[in-house]
Amino acid sequence: MSVVVMLMIGGWIATLSMIGVCALHECGKLLRIRRRIALWLLDASAAQILILEQDIQPERENAL
Repeated sequence: MSVVVMLMIGGWIATLSMIGVCALHECGKLLRIRRRIALWLLDASAAQILILEQDIQPERENAL
């Protein structure tokens, strides 16, 4: 496949992606998706912090 064809395909993919993102933004679903991702990341990081704290607690008790 030539470079020109790959650039054309990439351009079409970028164009269609931007149209999709703009459509989601206009109907308000993009904001809802961002909120769900943010809540999921907060829940995941909070769970990881709790797991790390539980692993650290026995080490602190042994140090005393």
